[in-house]
Amino acid sequence: MDSESDFADRIGGEDPVIRPGNAANSLLAIKAGLPRTDGDAMPPPPARARGSEPMTASELNLVKRWIAEGAKFDPNAPAPEPAAPTTSTDPATPTEPTAPANEIHSWTNTSDVTIEASFLSLEGGNISLKTEAGEVYTFPSSRLSPESQALASKLASL
Repeated sequence: MDSESDFADRIGGEDPVIRPGNAANSLLAIKAGLPRTDGDAMPPPPARARGSEPMTASELNLVKRWIAEGAKFDPNAPAPEPAAPTTSTDPATPTEPTAPANEIHSWTNTSDVTIEASFLSLEGGNISLKTEAGEVYTFPSSRLSPESQALASKLASL
């Protein structure tokens, strides 16, 4: 993906890095959201050794939004504006430090089953989580407990 034409060729098709309209299953968004310590994280280790930095949370959210909007590749098109962060103005809502999205958290579903995993994305009502063993799970966020749904919303807004 070193040139515009190579990058455009990886959107959709047989071996897609980007699945237009589906950031949760797009390899670019998944790998860019992995913890830096993960060998599969973007940028890959050789690029990191040369000083390449991972995307910021804002950049990753912008990429996910671009993918969700269809991943149109037009180098002359203006970049979409990043979504404004949402904050709570409810005085009853406690403020807490924002946790990095790649940290391992406990996630509980509506059947009261808990797994330990890092947050990858929250797109179109689906959440993607990655276990320490590297397994990625994508499922409706409505299957999470209210507490886990709140955590997912918080991490998605980072």
